[in-house]
Amino acid sequence: MSGFDEMPSSWTELNFDDAVEVVSDHGIRIKQKDYLEAGTVPVIDQGDGLVGGYTDRCDARIDATLPLYVFGDHTRRFKFVSFPFAVGADGVKLFAPNRLWEPRFLFYQLETVDLENRGYGRHYQYLRKESLRLPPHQEQTRIVEKLEELLSDLDAGVAELKAAQRKLAQYRQSLLKAAVEGALTADWRRARAQTGEPQESGADLLQRILTERRTRWESKQLAKFAEQGKTPPKDWKSKYLKPATPESANRPTIPKSWTWASIEQIASDERYGLAIGPFGSNLKVPDYREEGVPLVFVRNIRSGNYGGDYTKCVTPEKASELIAHGIQPGDVLITKMGEPPGDADVYPHDQPPA
Repeated sequence: MSGFDEMPSSWTELNFDDAVEVVSDHGIRIKQKDYLEAGTVPVIDQGDGLVGGYTDRCDARIDATLPLYVFGDHTRRFKFVSFPFAVGADGVKLFAPNRLWEPRFLFYQLETVDLENRGYGRHYQYLRKESLRLPPHQEQTRIVEKLEELLSDLDAGVAELKAAQRKLAQYRQSLLKAAVEGALTADWRRARAQTGEPQESGADLLQRILTERRTRWESKQLAKFAEQGKTPPKDWKSKYLKPATPESANRPTIPKSWTWASIEQIASDERYGLAIGPFGSNLKVPDYREEGVPLVFVRNIRSGNYGGDYTKCVTPEKASELIAHGIQPGDVLITKMGEPPGDADVYPHDQPPA
């Protein structure tokens, strides 16, 4: 095997072909479209999981002494199978350890083989060129016992880490909930109230936002009339489109000094509500460029990473066509696609309009 350091003097090396015995499936393979969710015979293929599906075809069961190794010729994946099974799809090679091996020791060694990734090409021809280390049989057994003990400890540690990550996620959600319900600033509000100074409430802030927004709109409309040399009509102020108010049903309790606002009320006055990303014929892969106005994808929002070598762009002319979908620094971005949707991020202020 390539890349080995010096091995113990009591060990030796074998070519792959001398270490295993090839097992035939007699040309009986279960196509993926024929997999069952449950059945009498598990189907082993080159996919991620150990079992790809099931079949009721008993004639497809591999007739050979177990355990067997299943190798994904395309995926470079090894599987150790110690129960009766059928072979699924194409690109699967079967072989068994010869009598020189403790079966699990050989399997663990095969998992260390570093085959060059040739995409969906065939890899078995390169596996056959590998050499394998052969310790004395009793030492193989001792290695497997120790390795499985350590792997068991590792699996337990991974399980504990995943449990801790779930708890951290729950704690984060609890903190966010406390933040948006006012619990984190309860002491701060009480201290502010004791000063006797007038305080701006949430309702006051919202009214100030709405008043300033309307004032800006009226100023822009008057500027347009002046630019066109027109006298404003009597009802011109009635053309103002008021942002929608929030729904009143099923609201949780909030502090008295807070209020509820809709997305439209607090969004930019130039772009009420939520702007949705371009889909379908609006934006296609042929529109992508290496330079120009950057595009933001779901992966950027989820990772919080923007810019860099893998950024895709569109021309300024295409960006003008997509102005309704524009992103400015400071915008809140929320994923609508992917599993699961709903990840959110703030588009950084050090990034250009996108």
